[in-house]
Amino acid sequence: MTDFDYREDTEGTVDTWELLDQQRADAPGNFQVPPGVRTITKLTFSAAPDFGGAVILRLATAFRLTGNALRSELKPYLFPGPAGGMSVTTDGTVFAFAPKISYSPTPPIPLAEPGTEFSIAGKFIGEDSGDVQFAAEVEYDGPGGGLPFRAADVREDDLADATEALVTIDTEITEDTAAANATSNFLPPPGVSRLAYAVYGVGLDVAVATRFMHQFELDGDGLKAERKPKRWSGWSGFQALTTVGGNGALAAPEVKTLDQAIVPNFRIIARAGMVEDDYGAGTVVMGLLYL
Repeated sequence: MTDFDYREDTEGTVDTWELLDQQRADAPGNFQVPPGVRTITKLTFSAAPDFGGAVILRLATAFRLTGNALRSELKPYLFPGPAGGMSVTTDGTVFAFAPKISYSPTPPIPLAEPGTEFSIAGKFIGEDSGDVQFAAEVEYDGPGGGLPFRAADVREDDLADATEALVTIDTEITEDTAAANATSNFLPPPGVSRLAYAVYGVGLDVAVATRFMHQFELDGDGLKAERKPKRWSGWSGFQALTTVGGNGALAAPEVKTLDQAIVPNFRIIARAGMVEDDYGAGTVVMGLLYL
């Protein structure tokens, strides 16, 4: 029978992991394996930004799952969350949903005995924009239904370069602060054979009325393909963010189905760039899901 649990918490500092250990006024601590369950079958993440003052801000988010209760050699698991851009005033109206994103471990992640702990943390990336409320939902022994994965990893980077310039997405997010983060390309772990999905979002800092479109690509010896790089377009539209009236658009990450054979222990290079227009600053976050 399906069981489930959730945690939430607020983070107010950019590039810093916040452990999700709250349930409204309750403080239950980390997730604990409930009695009678054997596996995690689904993970769902959401984020709600709270920006103060008259300002234009970009937002990209990520989540981390790890802990002794997870009987897996592929942890920690890192996932992209909602992203987008917001402008806020004290005399305008802003109403922007941040849709949830769900992931489904395949096969389900086996768990240790009841009462053992695992943790989920949230991080926002790009700008020190104020408070962001994170929430994580865990499904045990259920039907699943999110994006399938065996291993999951994330990189992020700044897109504040000229239009048509590609930026390598190689900043790791595993540490607690931006200063401690290392720089490396994706590395498929042992035991996986295919790159199932790329999951990606962009935090937009658009100070004018403008279109936006991005190119994404994957390259490197870790892709077992005759034609490289693999390129696609995404995260596209129009946005006019001003501090008069306020506006905003938040979205769940986009998903590119790849079904690409890979070479474990050889690097995969991810890149992204603005196509139109040179809108200013942006933050790109990309996750790779392996099977």
